[in-house]
Amino acid sequence: MALAIPISYIVCCSIGLILSGGLIRRDAKPYRTNETDGVLRVDRRWEKAMAVVFDGAQVALLVNDITAVSMAIISTNRFNWVNLSITCTLQLIVGTNLARQLRALSIDRAFTYLPYVAIILLTARDVVFYLEDPLTLDSPGLLI
Repeated sequence: MALAIPISYIVCCSIGLILSGGLIRRDAKPYRTNETDGVLRVDRRWEKAMAVVFDGAQVALLVNDITAVSMAIISTNRFNWVNLSITCTLQLIVGTNLARQLRALSIDRAFTYLPYVAIILLTARDVVFYLEDPLTLDSPGLLI
């Protein structure tokens, strides 16, 4: 039972890695409009660029999580930074999903940037708290 949870987390991260690759491809694909449609299209170039950047960061953190959990399974040493990696990955996944939902609902651009700002601020806060006291497992920055 002790190995079931880390192995299932590795499987979930692997599936998330595949899905994130598909989302990057979808976001990077050019948007085609109907030439006969007279509706004015909104230019969402920067929103798509931010989505690709944060999806790329999500892929990098998922690879980091797979590596970290694999090292934790194999090694007899305790890695305290695994908690920070998992926390940052989960924050990034939730934030990018929220931003994707806001973009799909065609909400004002100012609100679609808010999840990205929240991701940056929360991750920076967690890293600062971790760097202040990296040896304790119950660091206050690792809790959301």
